[in-house]
Amino acid sequence: MKINFKMVKKLRIARNWSQEQLSEACGLSLRTIQRLENGGNASLESIRVLAAIFEIDSDELILHEKEEPITPRDAVERGLRQFGNFSGTATRFEYGWFLLFVMLVLAACNIIDERAAQITGLILLVPFLAAGARRLNATGHSGWWQLLWFVPFGQIAVLIVMFQDENRRSIQQLTAAVVLLLVSSGLIFPVGAQDFGMTLPEPTESPVGFRLYAVVDEAREEVFTEEEGDVRTFPLAIYYPAVPSIDAVPAPYTTAAENAVYNNALMMPPEIFNAIIGHLYIDAPLAPREDGYPVLMFSPGFGSPIRFYSTLLTELASRGFVVVVVDHPYSQTVSLFPDDLVITASTAGSNLSTPQSLSLILNTWVEDTIYALDHLSALNEVDPVLAGAFDLDHVGAFGHSFGGATAANVSLVDDRVLASINMDGEVFGDAAQGVTKPFMVMTSPTDFSDEDLAAVRMTRREFEDSMAEFNNSINGALSASEAAYRLSIAGTLHSTYSIDIALLRNLLPEYITPELVGTIDGARANQVIADYTVAFFDTYLLGQESPLLDGISAEYPEVEFLTAPSSE
Repeated sequence: MKINFKMVKKLRIARNWSQEQLSEACGLSLRTIQRLENGGNASLESIRVLAAIFEIDSDELILHEKEEPITPRDAVERGLRQFGNFSGTATRFEYGWFLLFVMLVLAACNIIDERAAQITGLILLVPFLAAGARRLNATGHSGWWQLLWFVPFGQIAVLIVMFQDENRRSIQQLTAAVVLLLVSSGLIFPVGAQDFGMTLPEPTESPVGFRLYAVVDEAREEVFTEEEGDVRTFPLAIYYPAVPSIDAVPAPYTTAAENAVYNNALMMPPEIFNAIIGHLYIDAPLAPREDGYPVLMFSPGFGSPIRFYSTLLTELASRGFVVVVVDHPYSQTVSLFPDDLVITASTAGSNLSTPQSLSLILNTWVEDTIYALDHLSALNEVDPVLAGAFDLDHVGAFGHSFGGATAANVSLVDDRVLASINMDGEVFGDAAQGVTKPFMVMTSPTDFSDEDLAAVRMTRREFEDSMAEFNNSINGALSASEAAYRLSIAGTLHSTYSIDIALLRNLLPEYITPELVGTIDGARANQVIADYTVAFFDTYLLGQESPLLDGISAEYPEVEFLTAPSSE
């Protein structure tokens, strides 16, 4: 791709570097530096290396091609005429229109005759791959990326690469049109429009309200951005027992701002989330209760949007808890603020590759949760909707995956938190050495066959080593607990605990398979996880003992107790 060679030269000279010094600093050969400063093409990796050296965004070094106006007919003619050209380049418009043409032709042929569709597909395969190779060449990627068309979820990655750096509205519209065509034809999300819709399980007891805040911690510098003077600011979402008006309508599952991020960044059309019907009432009046409701602090899994836990959190609030969800921006795929600002994950906020970076993120999440708990005291006094909602003498913490490790560490350092639950997460930080308060760990079974491991390219030895590390962290955390529980829930996988993903299997059964979310039904998983969560917190926050914690229950054959106070 084209590089802004004048900027490269200007930045080099500003640092008083020779071409030789720049070569040594970035690891590119002197000949490459000379070629680039003479206006030669650069690979994407070369641009990234130079951008890192100059401490700028790589996009600033790219000379974006001017999109050539092209009609759909021209794009189709070029695609067919250059059927054997794998070495040229193609603009986004050219590739996008040709892709639409191929999909439409195949869809029409499939309606007419299945055999005709197969023959047409074979005829168009080479021109289609050639057009894709030319488009990938233009983005600085290898044409071999197209092999991802034939890999589950790979289609999304290919489309993101094909249409990357889309800064013009017309191109975004073209991208959306391509994705929607693939959705409707069943090539990415194989579900017919007439079947497209899903209602989440209704909460079993009280209606539930939802309120969103932006919390600013002026005392903490934002460590995941480079903006000078930036302080830590994070969203706080609260689920609570409510009394909505008779004519109140549940809120949409996601907002338009969230949908825009899923659509533009992840190639997930709004139609997917618009098809989900939930049961939350925005800012609905609080159901009155003397002394307020016990509080559960929740942190999601690493990278997981809080929306994917909506069904579980709604159910827990329905049962008489105020559930306070601490979103951790720059570590999550999507973090939504009250003003519709959406923050996505950053490199610094999502880097778990070293012990130092993991510790930084974990400590940030723990501090977020503690500060959020502090903030509830102010809301309890002055909030127009939730004043008096929080019983801060009865507080628990729970979370999924990395959020579960966060909950364990919060309970370790904050005396207000009386008990905690880790949902299928390894325990990091000081909590791995022992959580003294009541502590429950929910896990998924680990009886994977050699075929299962081969599917994820993991050897039996690698898997056993990984599980040993996982189990050591959990056993260490449970070892000091005054009430230690470890449950295994049959049919679940790690992603099952993001309940809404498991429920989406009903909406996209050919796309979200049991291999991804487990064999347990999503609604049943929600019931089991919610029931044992309530049983634990009823017992250790409110002193209301539950028989579910006594051991095996005939009503819950999926649940096996691996550790319990009575077995120690």
